Amino acid sequence: MAHYKVKDGRVSGHVMSDASDFLPKGDKASAIDLAIDHGANFKPQPLPIMHPSAGEQAIWDEHVRAREDIRTPGIDYTVWNESVTPPARLNSAVSHTYAATPYMQTVQMIEEVFPRSAVGFANINDGQRIMLFIELTGSVDLGGGDLITPNLVVIDSLDGSHATKIIPTAHRWFCENQLRHSRIIMSVKHTANHNRLLSQWTTQVARAKQDWELFIDRATSFKHINFDRRGYAVSWLHEVLPKPEQGEKQTAQGYRSQLTRWENDIDSIMRRYDYEAGEFGHNAWSLLQAIQSHEYHTKTKGDADKQANAIIDPESKQKLTLRMEAIAHRHVYQSL
Repeated sequence: MAHYKVKDGRVSGHVMSDASDFLPKGDKASAIDLAIDHGANFKPQPLPIMHPSAGEQAIWDEHVRAREDIRTPGIDYTVWNESVTPPARLNSAVSHTYAATPYMQTVQMIEEVFPRSAVGFANINDGQRIMLFIELTGSVDLGGGDLITPNLVVIDSLDGSHATKIIPTAHRWFCENQLRHSRIIMSVKHTANHNRLLSQWTTQVARAKQDWELFIDRATSFKHINFDRRGYAVSWLHEVLPKPEQGEKQTAQGYRSQLTRWENDIDSIMRRYDYEAGEFGHNAWSLLQAIQSHEYHTKTKGDADKQANAIIDPESKQKLTLRMEAIAHRHVYQSL
């Protein structure tokens, strides 16, 4: 966990190495200041990719035009971050229509709507990708100091891996989990209409706030699903992650390897569950958090880019978490 000092709205400290690295609890800062302190205030520079047969003068002319923000149809470009030494290549090939929008444009837009509400920032691979965390409102205590806070996670990239996305999440302070509680507010690709579409995102924030209230209701209902013994949590987990059966064409060694991975996953989740239950009781919410921590922290090994993918695409990166939510939902409805 990195440590920061806040003075006059400026944040100093070590560059964040993973998405769980937030400002100290209760501290907020300007999104612009965080972006600057993490080296995200550079202007991406597209430079032409041309065969030497075009001639030195023609290649030089296109480089001059590119630095004047003029691009030639039919020529591809490489996108660079020239603010670091040596310059970092962010994207190896884009067309002349690619919108190499500076991150600061997105950051400034966020800061105008949510001034001094930034609680975290990650600059990944010299600016290939960024993650910005904005706190929407105050924290909610689900009981016993189990605090969760509604955030907006802003994910953007210049390497083509992600569109500009704004995702509502719940940040849980106890385990640093980021749980998506609503649909993605916005996803805009870096095309000619990038800037115009980006400006329309604020109309979707109201929906995220409504979904947050529903999320709190769900979380509270899950905490009320009590497990009277640890073995009950194990039985739920086996429903979420069933023991694999050996396939007809699977070798004995292949099956043993698969079974070992399953056992390791079960052990990892139950270790986290024991920790959760010791703090907040034996219930479905504790098991859900243990599963989500396993997928968000253990499986990603704390890698910020992998954690970004987990937030963006929980359907493939957090399958167990979603399966556990579905089982808990079914239990709640059946008990009504």
